[in-house]
Amino acid sequence: MKAIIQNLIIFSILIFSSKQAFCQWTEIPGPYGPTISNLIPHNGKVFTTSIKDGIAKFIKTDDLLNWNLVSEFNINNNTTSLNIYEDGVFYNFAKGGTTVIANYSLDEGQSWKQVDFSLLPNMPLFFVPINKTIFVFTVYEIYSTTNFGKSWLIIKNTNTEKILGAAKLLSGKILFCTPLHYLISEDLGYSWSTDTAFYSKKLGLVSIFSNTKGIFISGLDKEEPRLFYSENDGISWKSIPSPAVDLNDNVYDLGVNAEGIWAKSQLLWFSKDNGKSWVYFNVPSSAYKFALTNDTLYMTGQGFYKSFNAANTWISGNLGLDKINSIDISKSQKLPPLTLDYYNGKLYLATTEEICTSDNDGKEWIFYNVDYHYVPDFIGNKEIVGFLGKIGLISTDNGGNWKFLNKLPHHNNGFYITRYTDAGKFLFAAFKGPSNLFRSENNGTSWDTLPGLFEFGTNASLKSVNDKIYITEKGKVLVSEDFGDSFQVSSTGLENEFADTLWSSQTDLFTKIKNKFYQLKSNVWEETGIGLKDTNGNLPKIYKIIGNNNFQAMSCTFNSNSIHFMHSTDGGLNWQSTLNSDLPDLKGSLCTNDSKSIYVAGVEGPSANMGLLRIFKTEYTTATHSFENNKDLTIAPNPANSQLLIRNVIHDNYDITIVDLYGKTILKTHCNNMEINIDITSIPIGTYVVLIQTKSQYLSKKLIIMR
Repeated sequence: MKAIIQNLIIFSILIFSSKQAFCQWTEIPGPYGPTISNLIPHNGKVFTTSIKDGIAKFIKTDDLLNWNLVSEFNINNNTTSLNIYEDGVFYNFAKGGTTVIANYSLDEGQSWKQVDFSLLPNMPLFFVPINKTIFVFTVYEIYSTTNFGKSWLIIKNTNTEKILGAAKLLSGKILFCTPLHYLISEDLGYSWSTDTAFYSKKLGLVSIFSNTKGIFISGLDKEEPRLFYSENDGISWKSIPSPAVDLNDNVYDLGVNAEGIWAKSQLLWFSKDNGKSWVYFNVPSSAYKFALTNDTLYMTGQGFYKSFNAANTWISGNLGLDKINSIDISKSQKLPPLTLDYYNGKLYLATTEEICTSDNDGKEWIFYNVDYHYVPDFIGNKEIVGFLGKIGLISTDNGGNWKFLNKLPHHNNGFYITRYTDAGKFLFAAFKGPSNLFRSENNGTSWDTLPGLFEFGTNASLKSVNDKIYITEKGKVLVSEDFGDSFQVSSTGLENEFADTLWSSQTDLFTKIKNKFYQLKSNVWEETGIGLKDTNGNLPKIYKIIGNNNFQAMSCTFNSNSIHFMHSTDGGLNWQSTLNSDLPDLKGSLCTNDSKSIYVAGVEGPSANMGLLRIFKTEYTTATHSFENNKDLTIAPNPANSQLLIRNVIHDNYDITIVDLYGKTILKTHCNNMEINIDITSIPIGTYVVLIQTKSQYLSKKLIIMR
């Protein structure tokens, strides 16, 4: 019962503290989308399919941003599909289940019918339409139909030679490959010219690509990835370097435009000399299929992406896809948000593999690959923005272009930068373990080694607030007011306590010691954090604190992996959990901007490393409910020693309660006058809350007792 009463007191403090925030969350588009199939650019539009639960939804975009549903059709339990456009007909060839299904549309996807495979003795492996004829390839046979499967003609039996791949050639010929031969027909399969395979019977995972440059055949042998090229419709062949990097890689897609040849393996490659040499471009990590026109590159996979500058910049275009087909959490991109930040009109999201920025609340995201470097911390000032981790990335044009920071001294000796901060015109960095503090005044171009050697343990911190630098070392908090030239101990209020991790908002510094939460006020650490503890009296695990004196928010966890969001509207004294209303169960982080908006990014799913990345935004408002800043209410002196004066020129009849930060009542009295003097000599030194209850209001003030 005692614990319940204490919790009710804490609850009343939170509800009736100086300000309350009211918010309503709305979801904004993230950088990724649901899984979609290969793209068909046609008549200024882009078409594709999105599959879920055995239904293929045929969709299109007219502006490379907004997607609309054209129609849908059944593909039973198949999980993959290939979209083909040939001679005025759209085809969809779906497999991956126990049966294979092909659908076709004669009216640009408005309606669909199935190609009849029931007369075939074996299940098709490859599906190649040429003009009005459909060719299907089983393990050893080739069949054709001119009436969408009402009747079939067997046109080739390869006996014991398995068919590895097949494709239509630019001239209308058809080509297929076996381990020993490749065969070409110029008369729709009635006759075939056969030649001994120029690759070897060891070649596997064969893919055939036909385009305006010629024919390309890719595959793997036991030694390396291979790529072959014919510029005369298969009359002669030559081997060219494959852009695939090893035997775990292969060329999965290949196309050409006016600039040259593009090939997709694990990376996206480009050649301007007919495949003699290749250069690679980074693509969004969730993209693995591509299509192209003369002036635009498209990528798809989990979402849709486009590039208008030859793959140098990729932009998402996923609006409407979530309404057409929601993302399957079990198959969604495993890219948890490392940090989400807002600066100078842009959202900055960092995952394990890329940086994404948006200046229109997620309608479009621009991608920057970070070469798999861990980049958890964000800085932003008048000159640069940066993601800083083991290796730092900075931008001097508000996220338009990124470059790596120059290495610090000792960086090549196995030391990795694990701590960054910025103050004034300087960047600061340090290594884990014994380390100097390094300072740069030219945005990381060069670094100066500052005097002193610090021990940066596992949780030791390097933070900055109001242009002061703070370091935790061996349990002490050190502060520098001269940008790192000298440090002094700043542990007043933390006597005999071991400080380790620091958290900083825009204006305040916090730490947690032995289940106590402290805030630095006028160079003195004060215990605070009313409302942060759970029903068992335990503080949460804290990840991030944002905001300023007027509004601060915290991401933390209690007894689960789910992120909990707390906020304070009175400078960090009282904390509430109303930010969690209407939010799904997320594992993630949060940020704020200067116009009183909060953004939350998190993963909805079984863990922070598996699930659906979701981003939410709220415009919060505050409503005043007390005299916290009213001159008519006075609590003095504060800090107090032995006597406390409470003066209220509005009310002359009110209850007074003093509680500690656990909600325990320390003193309770009643006042029938405008003011009252209270003897507090029996109350130990510490931080308390004075609750004043009138007939119509609850008021609260923080009280510090010092002697």
